[in-house]
Amino acid sequence: MNERGKKIELLAPAGNLQSGIIAFKFGADAVYCGLKKFNARDRAENFSFEELARIITFAHEHSKKVYIAFNILIKESEIPEAAINIAKIAELSPDAVIVQDLGVLKIIRDFFPSLNIHASTQMAIHNSFSAKIAKELGISRVILERQLTLDEIRQISENSPVETEVFIHGALCCSLSGQCLLSSWFGGCSGNRGKCKQACRFPSFLRDSYYPLSTRDLAVVDDIFELKKIKNLVSFKIEGRLRSADYIANLVSAYRILLDANDNDKESALKEAKKIMKFSYGRDYTPGFKKNFNTLINPLISGTSGIKCAEVKKIADNGFYAFVYTKLHLGDKIRIQDENGSYAVSLTIKKMFSAQKELKSARHGEIVFIPTDRKVRNLSSIFKIGESIYENSAKIARLPINSTFKLFLKINIEKDFIEVRTENLIWKKEYHFQMARNQILTEQKIREIFSDTASKKFSSPDMEVYLRGNLFAPLSHLKQIRREFWNWANENIDPTAKNREKCSIGLQKFLEFYDKLKKEDEYKENFFLLDSELKRYGNKQFEIPFFCSEKHINKLILKIQSAYDKSYRIFRATSLAHFEILKKYKDILIIASFPLQCANSLAACEIRKLGARIVQAWVELEKRELEFLLQKSPVQIEIFREGRIPIFFTRGKIDGNFCEIRGTKIPLKKEDEGITTLFSPEIFKIPSVMGCFEYVNYYGLARETDKISTFNFYRDWK
Repeated sequence: MNERGKKIELLAPAGNLQSGIIAFKFGADAVYCGLKKFNARDRAENFSFEELARIITFAHEHSKKVYIAFNILIKESEIPEAAINIAKIAELSPDAVIVQDLGVLKIIRDFFPSLNIHASTQMAIHNSFSAKIAKELGISRVILERQLTLDEIRQISENSPVETEVFIHGALCCSLSGQCLLSSWFGGCSGNRGKCKQACRFPSFLRDSYYPLSTRDLAVVDDIFELKKIKNLVSFKIEGRLRSADYIANLVSAYRILLDANDNDKESALKEAKKIMKFSYGRDYTPGFKKNFNTLINPLISGTSGIKCAEVKKIADNGFYAFVYTKLHLGDKIRIQDENGSYAVSLTIKKMFSAQKELKSARHGEIVFIPTDRKVRNLSSIFKIGESIYENSAKIARLPINSTFKLFLKINIEKDFIEVRTENLIWKKEYHFQMARNQILTEQKIREIFSDTASKKFSSPDMEVYLRGNLFAPLSHLKQIRREFWNWANENIDPTAKNREKCSIGLQKFLEFYDKLKKEDEYKENFFLLDSELKRYGNKQFEIPFFCSEKHINKLILKIQSAYDKSYRIFRATSLAHFEILKKYKDILIIASFPLQCANSLAACEIRKLGARIVQAWVELEKRELEFLLQKSPVQIEIFREGRIPIFFTRGKIDGNFCEIRGTKIPLKKEDEGITTLFSPEIFKIPSVMGCFEYVNYYGLARETDKISTFNFYRDWK
């Protein structure tokens, strides 16, 4: 409970159906999970629609909740498929959908309004002004940026018009959420598409075993009692959709103890919770952020989670030999990572041999053979990341796909018939009731008989019963009548039909809207008039800093006012919060600029509604998708054509004037509020694209290289 007596939700990850059921079993109030596409944990096992139906049914029957993560940026060509998936999600009636992309938000809000929308941490909500814009957009809860101090979380939550949610445990991104292009830059696999290759865990060649951007895991155990007291903070979230079931069981158990404890039980609860947490396999912890982020990065570790338990000694055709450091069991989940941290595979130990003898476990000093068809590199380190001790696949296979539905029956019995009205349908049976002599048929007796549905579709119904006269029928006859009615109900009543029809209509309306989007040109301004307006103002543009903590909002407001007083009339909004500040100015031109995310025409429409007249396309887009966006968008688009791209923002402490990863020197700048920005190591430059405005920015960095990169322009943005 928080100080106002409201129960705080414990929200757990579910990378698959088993993990979700385990999370509920050990005390989670809700779980979040994703489909096999369109979610930010592409490497997790994830859910089919049938599995989603099963976990939602299970959750709702046990008064729990399920949130669906649909939290990546969507390309223009993917919009119809995304809408179809959202329609299917809406049919299943989850408790909310977690989104990053403003275009996805538009689809849900305007065409599937039964779905609650939660703003993903990838949406970069880091002050209450962003939360105010989130409410305007139709969002009911915001998941806050992970790199916030305890005081900042308190200030934002208390000033937020919507619910807030925070991460309390798990892996941390070194970059501010949703603002990392590092993995994308080094290989086209984007964290904004759920395919992060964890480039921040790559080593530096400045010196051996140095990892300049490798973060610790988060564990706010000691601050949990302070967090519980924060007004409007309603959910505590554990990260880990890639983690094993035992990891989730341990952490949910530990935090359940802490959430249920009051201040009088604080010390004993902390002691018990920390004892349980010792059995979860992770990196070393940072205890949260009281005042600064000096503990975020630990450059002396690779960032590999788990406990080092063995080492690969020899590769064979069908497996590998390992030297064991700590005890291994069948069922343990291991991660095998090469010497420089660039290649890793995970697997579960299903068989283990020593001298042709099959083992159930191995101890320190033993050399064992582990069969696998996965590619493993010699001298790789082996880390234990989970113990597969929970086996409930048989139970999971029996989980129902749909919840039972409670009908309301209006039963009318007269001398020559029985009639049941329900769901605007009428079932009627001719039957000649006898006039009662002793055993008069009662309303209570009819309720008892008809409450037995013998159905997986319907639960015991609510009923109104009307009896005309003193009637009687043998019990065997009444039971037969009941069987006939429920057989008819099972064949003729589909409790989900209305919702399916509503979702089908919503999808059809969206597809019609999307087909007409460009033709309607609701927001389209004349390109040449806008260009003339820009030229009139010259280069006098004020680019608003992306990050602004709650305590510095007033300073930012004064900076913007000062720029306005100096005749600036073009403002570049780089965060949702900026639209809240700029509302008061009626004679300015707002350009939505990187790192504000716009990957498709629907997102452009949402940003235009907030006040931007030009919207910068997301810099990760490839040429084909950029052209699709330009063809479809009813809003004028700008491209980042040349300069240094900010590929990484962090509040973590980084020493020096550049960061080196795998021999590549990455220039950086240290800015206000402890933000360090890393820039593209090469000069970014792409060809002109017809029909859009162009943006060039070197961010004041010296042009120290002649190397040019087109980033994702000529390759797929994965």
